[in-house]
Amino acid sequence: EPLEIRGIDMGAPTIPMTDGKTIRLPSRVSLFKDKEANSKFYKVLTSYQCGMIEFGTFDFNTEDVERKLPDLGLKEADTIKDVLAAFPNPELASRVFYLSELARVGSRLRETYPGLVNYMDEANNVFLMSESKERSPLLKALLHHSLAKKTSLTLEEELETTYEKATKELDTLGAPDARVEDSLRATYNISSMLEGAEIEDDPTIKKESEITERIKLSS
Repeated sequence: EPLEIRGIDMGAPTIPMTDGKTIRLPSRVSLFKDKEANSKFYKVLTSYQCGMIEFGTFDFNTEDVERKLPDLGLKEADTIKDVLAAFPNPELASRVFYLSELARVGSRLRETYPGLVNYMDEANNVFLMSESKERSPLLKALLHHSLAKKTSLTLEEELETTYEKATKELDTLGAPDARVEDSLRATYNISSMLEGAEIEDDPTIKKESEITERIKLSS
């Protein structure tokens, strides 16, 4: 089935998440004065979304999910959205899954397409220095780590401890054989950590968040 390319409004720098059928790209990128720099950034946006399709973001095996996450109680799921709906906090899980897949797919892109590495590093510098739609400082710091293995934010001591634990989970997704089931496992573990952190007070957790809105997981 052919992919559809659909335009999006590029506000704050972000990597949209494909639904496996549609690639979402801005009509143009004008973050930089230099045309070549904008072109490189556009290639990174495209590569991440194509990478989610190439590296199996939507190709999960229900039995493997059950084996890795026995506490989830998942019996049947046709889509990733179905799997995330089974999590204790589906909204938070959707946001963390997005971060987990950025980390996993980003690692695979670097291994498979070394010509992209410099482009990705340059794009990461933009993400580290830019405003984000993510309102939670902890989730924003984890977004930075998913992309660049570091953050430009200074967190409170309690959040810093949670950040360090969560990033260890994200780093496991850099393994060459990591699959989407591993991202779901990381999502479950990180979500459990975040439930006890100050992120619980983030109002966007309790309603349709901006990140979930742009994820547009297939139903």
